[in-house]
Amino acid sequence: MPSVFMQLGLLLKENIELLRQRGVRGKQGGGGGPAGPPGQKSSPSRREPVGRRDSAPRTVLSRVSGSGLAGTVQVEGVYVMGAELRVDLPGKSSRSSRNQQQFVTSVSAGSPWLVTQLQDVLNILDLGFLELQDASQIAGATPTRHQAAHVIDRIIELLIKALRILQNADPTPPEQTVGVVTVLNPAPPHQMLVDMFVANASLRVCVTFVSALPGKPTGNVAGKGPTEVGRVFQKNGKWFEVTGRCESSAKVGSLAVVAEHLASMLELAQRTQDKLAVFGGV
Repeated sequence: MPSVFMQLGLLLKENIELLRQRGVRGKQGGGGGPAGPPGQKSSPSRREPVGRRDSAPRTVLSRVSGSGLAGTVQVEGVYVMGAELRVDLPGKSSRSSRNQQQFVTSVSAGSPWLVTQLQDVLNILDLGFLELQDASQIAGATPTRHQAAHVIDRIIELLIKALRILQNADPTPPEQTVGVVTVLNPAPPHQMLVDMFVANASLRVCVTFVSALPGKPTGNVAGKGPTEVGRVFQKNGKWFEVTGRCESSAKVGSLAVVAEHLASMLELAQRTQDKLAVFGGV
């Protein structure tokens, strides 16, 4: 059993270091950049990470839904260290050109964008590593079956939580991003909301367009998704309507590695749990 604890500990440490590229640290180690409003999956950070100077490659965005969003992103650790986004603005087409007016904005390494989902995963892995260390110190080289089962159950719980964060994500509801200042430079128009989050080992960029309504709507808009066109919402006493959206994604190699490692760790922990149940009577 100690060998299983050691193997899980080494894998956790390896992925913690991967998510701490360029000196980015989780809550257990001193804190990363500030998170955004509750429920927001990504937010600006005003602190520049320090540490290794080697950079991850830029990845080209591929369309997920809608059109009019292109660009590149660079993800290191839990941060978007660089990005260039080119967004077609709705209703701005020129009579002399078939092309729409385009808004170009960027993220720089001096003001990186913290992806709080990745920060959450890092914090979970930190917690799992610390709990393994504590269990080893308390139980020593020969933990009882009950002690081992308790630790394995806890590691499984944390790994499942981390995998769900990486795999199942939706854009942040626009009511949580209206009026929020981001690190994008130049700042987007007030009717254009930008969100960055992870799903299926990819970084997704979602742009939602909203317009202010003169008053409370009278129609029934129940059942529409958070960023579905036609949805209305209220923020600070004002009503808004979602008038357009587009979404693109970029495969990120480090996220794919972390997801694969977490799945392998979960499989190892579940096999150990089964053995304890059969031979330990737990």
